[in-house]
Amino acid sequence: MYGLRETISASLNLLDGSLITDHKITVARWVEHFQAVLNQRSDFDSQVLSEIPQWTTAAHLDEIPTVEEIQCALKQM
Repeated sequence: MYGLRETISASLNLLDGSLITDHKITVARWVEHFQAVLNQRSDFDSQVLSEIPQWTTAAHLDEIPTVEEIQCALKQM
């Protein structure tokens, strides 16, 4: 509870395999990593979306619950 607090983080390497020791370079490497992982080209066929069956809208879910419904829900907790 008292004294020095030690913070430990996992080591991170650059693409060439060298170890990163500077915090700013570490952050930049994470940015580089996620841009490479998340910005992949996708060949998605949008026709697939039109083939998904559509359900009717459940408008009753927009209604405010009654006092009885709230009490019943509270009893079940």
